[in-house]
Amino acid sequence: MDINYIDTQLSCMAVAIYHEAHTQSERAKKAVGEIIINRSKHKGFGKTPCDVIHEKGQFVGVFDYTHAEISKEDFLKTKLIAWQVWFKPENIIGNRLYFYDDSIKLKKHKNDLKIDNLIFY
Repeated sequence: MDINYIDTQLSCMAVAIYHEAHTQSERAKKAVGEIIINRSKHKGFGKTPCDVIHEKGQFVGVFDYTHAEISKEDFLKTKLIAWQVWFKPENIIGNRLYFYDDSIKLKKHKNDLKIDNLIFY
């Protein structure tokens, strides 16, 4: 696998993980990363992490330009989490494809998994 391809995909994942879960635990951040990987393996989504993240209406935190810019240190820490998810997966969330913040009132799903303030289904 091309190192530039890997670096690009990990960078996309790091930005998405950071903007979607930067206030959550490392476990929740890994779970968000697993959502990205699960979707990239599912035929209903893009084929790469960057494709998944850039699909219309998904990972909206990535495109919210009101956020403060991510620091280099936080970016690199989050990129390491993305690397761990891709190369040393723990399968925290099974085959789940979606998540949301528990402050959003949505219909409960049979197999909801809560990690910190995030619900994975």
